[in-house]
Amino acid sequence: MLQQSGLYHPYIHFRDDSRLKAAALYRPRLGRVVPAGHPVMDSRTVGRLTEALDFVHDVDPAAAARTVADDFPDVLTADPEGPAGTQPPNAGREGRGPRTGPRLSRAAEGAGGPRGAWRGPTAAGGTGG
Repeated sequence: MLQQSGLYHPYIHFRDDSRLKAAALYRPRLGRVVPAGHPVMDSRTVGRLTEALDFVHDVDPAAAARTVADDFPDVLTADPEGPAGTQPPNAGREGRGPRTGPRLSRAAEGAGGPRGAWRGPTAAGGTGG
């Protein structure tokens, strides 16, 4: 099975070296979004993993930003309801506080997976996961 690289987000700096070490056990590489010229202050662990395994890769978001730049004004001025079934998670919740998002399963957390696994609706109408 081909292993895929991981993506560390939404932060630039790694907050927990033990989680980074665990990621190195499951992924061949880990990318993080770092704008060109932005200073990084990495721990010794990050430096060693990068030197020894070529593990951490900085990805400049400029190319992706240029790709969507022309369409972005249209998205901002588009119909807020959007095409059927594409409303954002907080649609229609103005003034009622933040939505907590989809229910998350903690089963994946202990298995080295993401902090939570998606538990969305199933075909039977219940929740998966």
